[in-house]
Amino acid sequence: MILGYIPAAVVCIPIVVATIRQSLYYRGCMDGFEFFLGALAGYAIGGILNIIFLILVGVMRDALLSFNEQWKMNVARGGVVVAIVTLIVQIGITGYFMILKTSG
Repeated sequence: MILGYIPAAVVCIPIVVATIRQSLYYRGCMDGFEFFLGALAGYAIGGILNIIFLILVGVMRDALLSFNEQWKMNVARGGVVVAIVTLIVQIGITGYFMILKTSG
């Protein structure tokens, strides 16, 4: 169940690249805007993939998380944990900006 790590990578990698690029090579107001747009798209697409993955795990839990070997079970459980943590962080970030927008 390595699929649980893919949405987190789709969310985190563009954000990290945009952050590093902006911190090292910032030249002005709109410089690097395409990196920000890529990070925003990764955030949205990764969130959708994450929700789909968690629904899939919820529906097919017995088939997806039942392995005979311990290491496969640990990788599968780790993927689910990473997906849940990613979802919680995304909800927190989105909620923070929604509250910030409404409070003025």
